[in-house]
Amino acid sequence: MEWTHTTLGGAHIARALHIGDGEPIVLIGAWPQTLDGWARIWPTLGNRTRLALDLPGFGHSAPADSTPSSCGRFLVAALDELGWDRVHLVGPDVGVPVTLWMAHHHPERLHSMVLSDGPGTWPPDLSRDLRWMVHSRVVRWMLGLDARRFVQIALDRGYVGGKPEAPEHFVDAYRDKVPSTLGFLASYPRELPAIAAGPSLRTPALVLWGGDDVFVPASNARAIAEALPDARLVILDGVGHFSHDDAPEAYGAELRDWLGIEDTSHATASDSVTRS
Repeated sequence: MEWTHTTLGGAHIARALHIGDGEPIVLIGAWPQTLDGWARIWPTLGNRTRLALDLPGFGHSAPADSTPSSCGRFLVAALDELGWDRVHLVGPDVGVPVTLWMAHHHPERLHSMVLSDGPGTWPPDLSRDLRWMVHSRVVRWMLGLDARRFVQIALDRGYVGGKPEAPEHFVDAYRDKVPSTLGFLASYPRELPAIAAGPSLRTPALVLWGGDDVFVPASNARAIAEALPDARLVILDGVGHFSHDDAPEAYGAELRDWLGIEDTSHATASDSVTRS
């Protein structure tokens, strides 16, 4: 998957773009990952029009002080610039609150949404470490002092079986961004209550989660799916927090089924799956 830096939606971001057929798909990079986390799923999406991106302030995009609402406004501007009226929005990790912001404020721009491994209710069920990041300014300051160690620990704990052999591109991308991205988490008490999953959201949703997510446990997936009136819940057993990159075959198979895409790469899904 080839990506480039560009100005889109008023922000300097990293993006990969393929113009093909069908309803556009937007894939958001996770944290502290980058859009490179979609590299193994990207070629299995056939000739569908699609965009993978790092949100402003994340991954390979330029540093910025972002929140779910500011990233949601960026997405609206980016879709306007691309001329895309409606998209399927795939939001893992920090992409969950951004996607829910879109569903609350601009449901007319979404064909569907895919929510994975991120906070989507208030209060969310988070690991102790992640709760500290959300609520403690001192903890955020301490973690920002050693970006390399922070990213490496997150990657070590966030994968079960599919950890990248050379995650240096993730580490390099966050050398100067950990403090500001931790600020994104600090906005959760202020922003999440207003954009949490609820019965007023009518956008069809695939809630696709790693069953062994240690940061945002699968209890969140069940709570989100129960709160939404039109949701399909899929738990990938034996898969960690970065589910799309930890088990790309299983995750990609569920994503393609949701989007009605035939796998042209002959990938197979061998991981066990729990569906409801």
